[in-house]
Amino acid sequence: MNAQVTRNRINERLLTIIAFIFAAAYVLYCAIFWGGQIAGGNDVAVLAVYILMPHLIATAVAFVLTALALFLGKSWWNLAAGIVYIVAICCFPAYWFFLVVPCVLSFFAFWHMHRQEKAAAPQFQGALDQKLDAQSVDSPNKAMEELVDEADARAEAGSDK
Repeated sequence: MNAQVTRNRINERLLTIIAFIFAAAYVLYCAIFWGGQIAGGNDVAVLAVYILMPHLIATAVAFVLTALALFLGKSWWNLAAGIVYIVAICCFPAYWFFLVVPCVLSFFAFWHMHRQEKAAAPQFQGALDQKLDAQSVDSPNKAMEELVDEADARAEAGSDK
């Protein structure tokens, strides 16, 4: 059973892993290409980077959100990453083909992980409800028993005198 759970966790994060790899490759490409152009003293490249800056910032934010989705395992980070990838594509549509794969994979990963979370939620909620019921039912009884025992002890102490 434990191996099955581990395999399901890997399978549900596989789409996020692939999106993370594609996004990392693009971020690395941008850093090397545009950094090299600027370091080479190309004045046109500096202007191009200013024009691309919203696209680059949105891409970096989406990459961080994809990393959070991967390492924290929450579906909502994938949804946020997919939305920010769309923002990055809209900021500079000429480079849409670099970001379409991580964008689509982020949305599919959200859908898959969210479906898994919804399937696991009733089981978790049932166990939580049982634990809360047990505590709420037993706690007053235990407290009442302690009060009764204390009252009996006082009564016995008072009758001894």
